[in-house]
Amino acid sequence: MSFRKYLEGKNRDIGTIDRKEREMKRYFNWLDGIGLNIKDTRYDDVMGFIGWLQANENTTHQINRIMQAMEDYYDFLEIHNPAYKVRVRGTIQTTPGTQFTAEQLDEIYDCYEINLGSWGYQFHSNKVILGLMIYQGLELNSFFGIRLQDVDLVRGRIYIRAHSRRLERYIPLKAHQILQLSEYIEKRPEIIQEWLWKRKYLPEPQKKITNRLFSPQCERYSRLHEQHKRLSKDIRKQALDKLGYRIRKLTHLRQSRYGVWIEEVGVRKTQYYAGLRSVDSIERYKKKDLKGLKRAVKLYHPR
Repeated sequence: MSFRKYLEGKNRDIGTIDRKEREMKRYFNWLDGIGLNIKDTRYDDVMGFIGWLQANENTTHQINRIMQAMEDYYDFLEIHNPAYKVRVRGTIQTTPGTQFTAEQLDEIYDCYEINLGSWGYQFHSNKVILGLMIYQGLELNSFFGIRLQDVDLVRGRIYIRAHSRRLERYIPLKAHQILQLSEYIEKRPEIIQEWLWKRKYLPEPQKKITNRLFSPQCERYSRLHEQHKRLSKDIRKQALDKLGYRIRKLTHLRQSRYGVWIEEVGVRKTQYYAGLRSVDSIERYKKKDLKGLKRAVKLYHPR
C-alpha cells in the first residue's frame, strides 16, 4: 500500500494528500543529501532537518506542517516515529535588510507618477495609498478598514482600526497629505459614479457604495489586494529606473518608516504608531550603529 492510499484510508482530502506528498519529497531529498535511510533516522536527525528548514527561511507554520506529514509517514511505515509530536514553537524572527532613510522615502514618494493605464478609481487613489504606506507605515490589512470619518483633516491625523494583528491607533499626517486627502475626499463621489457607470452598475449605483475610504464600490478584500499588487509593480520599477533604489516589496517601505520613527520618537511611540502588541516586535527595526561598528573595525582590524 502506498502512502497516498494510506492517507485516503484516513479520509484526508485530495489537497491535503498532495501537500503531504510534496512535503515528504523535501524530506527524502534532504535524507538523500546526507546519505541516510528513513528507517535509520532518529530524533537528532529530525532536529537536523528542522535546522536545515530554518536556515532556508521556512516559516514556523511551514515547518510544523512538514512535521505533521513526517509523523504520518512514520506511522504509515509502522516503525519508530522520531517526529511524533515534534513542533516548533513561536515564530522565527528575521532581521530587516537595508532600510531607506527619511530623505530616501521622500524621494520614492515624489518620483512616483501615476500609471496612465490605471483604470478608473485606482488612478485617483494610488498616490494617496502610497503616501499612507510611506509616511504612516500602514500594512495592507489596515487599508480595507479605513472609513471616511477616520480621516481628521482638522487635527491632521488618521484613525486606524484594530484588526487581527494590529491595535487601533491615531497617526499624524504630513502637511501635504492633508491637502491631498481633502482633494481626494471631495472628488470621491464623482470618481465613484464615473467608475460605476463604466462598469455598468447603473441605474442603482448607490447600493454599491460604502463609506470605505478605499475601494468603496466593493465588499471584497481581494479587489484592494489586486490594486496593491499593481501599485507595488509600478513603484518598484519607477524607483529603480529613476533613483536606482531597489524596493524588495511594499513592506520594505513600512519597515523603513519604523526605522525612521525609532530615531525620531523612540521605540515605544513607534510601537504605538505601528499598532504592534509587543515592543519586541519593533526592536528588530532599530538601525545598526554603523559608526560604532566602523570604530571597532578600525581598532581591532587596522590596515
